[in-house]
Amino acid sequence: MPKQQTVINERKTALDILLCVKQKNEPIARCTDRAFHARDITDKRSRAFITQLVYGTVENMIRLDHIIDTFAKVKVKKMKPKIAAILELSVYQIIFMDSVPVSAACDEGVKLAKKEGLAGLSGFVNAVLRSVVAGSEKVPFPDAKEDLTVYLSLEYSVPEWCIKMWQSDFGDEKAWGIAKGVRKKRPLFIRVNTELVSAKELTERLEKEGVKVEKRPDLPPYVLTISGLDSIAALDSFKKGMFYVQDLSCILSGEMYGLKKGDNVLDLCAAPGGKSINAALLLSEMGGGSVTSCDVSDEKTALINENIQRMKLQNIKVLRSDATVFNNEFEGAFDVVIADVPCSGLGIISRKPDILLRLKEEDTDKLSDLQKKIIDNGIRYVKKGGRFIFSTCTLNKKENENNAEYIKNNHNVEELCMKTEFPGRQEGGDGFFTAVFRK
Repeated sequence: MPKQQTVINERKTALDILLCVKQKNEPIARCTDRAFHARDITDKRSRAFITQLVYGTVENMIRLDHIIDTFAKVKVKKMKPKIAAILELSVYQIIFMDSVPVSAACDEGVKLAKKEGLAGLSGFVNAVLRSVVAGSEKVPFPDAKEDLTVYLSLEYSVPEWCIKMWQSDFGDEKAWGIAKGVRKKRPLFIRVNTELVSAKELTERLEKEGVKVEKRPDLPPYVLTISGLDSIAALDSFKKGMFYVQDLSCILSGEMYGLKKGDNVLDLCAAPGGKSINAALLLSEMGGGSVTSCDVSDEKTALINENIQRMKLQNIKVLRSDATVFNNEFEGAFDVVIADVPCSGLGIISRKPDILLRLKEEDTDKLSDLQKKIIDNGIRYVKKGGRFIFSTCTLNKKENENNAEYIKNNHNVEELCMKTEFPGRQEGGDGFFTAVFRK
């Protein structure tokens, strides 16, 4: 295949993925994986280019639209969706991708418009892109001292309502740190399946598979950092269930559960199964215990089953159960109940940048009410003297601290500990909130 055709196909694939994310509200990872599989894109360089282009465009969407609106007579919100997406992808290449000549970014953007049946607008695309190349350094951006909210929104491509919420919840300085932190690239952490392999043995296997492995002395022995790989799913060690990919903050939250040998654990909102897997492995390392792993649909329980079967874990039982509906069979039956509730996900934007394309300010109110239903049921499932774990992967006092206060005010429990992990800290974890209560 001629090189020029390959370049066009890469950008065409990136466009289709971006439109999937923006128009269908599907997760970026799912759209990307589907496109790679459907088009049999296996070349490592092509996959890396497409992934960087799509993720980078989504991560910087607000900033890119501000730049485009500076030079275009028609604002992004009023453009045809394909034209807006072509411009966003092209401007991302011009501003952020040093490996792409600006002439190529412009030319390929125009060609892509024609390829998509929009030849009549190719001149518009060309004019906007040439203007960006000539005047990008003159784009007006507010000074942080003049309007911190707008500055942070444009600098880190976070909606203004979200910046304002962080400012209100945590103050200006912390809000700045969060906005910067959610755009910071994270290491890839894995939880070693200590039922099958030691950290040392897994390290040796991964290195033989061409993966770079780091063992940090400040982390538990079952946590490793990996890099230098194209596809986790293609690794033989992954296929054989020797590890599970999980954010560091989520892994370390398991250390707060206070698990002990023989505990019977319930994970209420478990998919894809990471918290259940971590709890099951911790219990096995202690000498025994069991986990009941639940979620609301067959699709989600199938995902949990897929992961625990791959990892060959015997002490997890998977059930379909709606956490918002009281289950009489669960009442007072568990030593530990984990309620990692559905949330706005503001702590994991670095891994799932598409969250901010879907999330609206009013969604946080709906989520907070949903969380209370799960809390009310979950605490009834805890034995007297047992522990209730409330956690989210968001940074929002309405969903976190306020719900923890709701638990204390409305249920006969004792707060044991409460912790907020902010993104971008030294250890490299995402934003995460955990509160532990004893009944």
